[in-house]
Amino acid sequence: MQNKRKEKVLGFLLLAILIITNYSTCSLQGFRFGISLSYGEFYDISSEDIIGRKDRVSWSFSNVETFAKIQVRMYDSENYEKLVNGDSDIQSFSLSSGYDRSGTWTPYYDDVWYIVFMHRDTDYKEQTTFIIEVIFSNQRYTDRLLASVIVIPSVSAIVIVILTIILDYRYKSKKLPSYP
Repeated sequence: MQNKRKEKVLGFLLLAILIITNYSTCSLQGFRFGISLSYGEFYDISSEDIIGRKDRVSWSFSNVETFAKIQVRMYDSENYEKLVNGDSDIQSFSLSSGYDRSGTWTPYYDDVWYIVFMHRDTDYKEQTTFIIEVIFSNQRYTDRLLASVIVIPSVSAIVIVILTIILDYRYKSKKLPSYP
């Protein structure tokens, strides 16, 4: 009877460890859809959360109907605001320019980043349609994996030992004969 109780407690703790570890490893934010841009227009997607040197931005695009060259650039939040406001003093990171491209980019510092797809092809000024895919991989959660792998099992082991000692003590104290 006592062993079944121990097995249930151990099973519950193991399940809790697995759930916590699973939800604390990585954060992914992905997008995939088709867009149309006229000459001079751009489309942006934000990382929403702060990402930095440990993180990755994976992206791709492919033309569907036309053959306009698309520029892909990354902007930090300050320079993205400048882009939106039409300022000319803008710093960005050029990722690609072409018809069908893909890549992975690592931010140089922590910020909210914007990946921007631009139709600036002077040889093809018609509207163009293409499919984009962007994945922001936030590794800050992965850094917690080490803590999850070491701290949570260690604390769980301590709790299991303490519970086992308490349950054994209670079980043994109930078996002792009482003297009048």
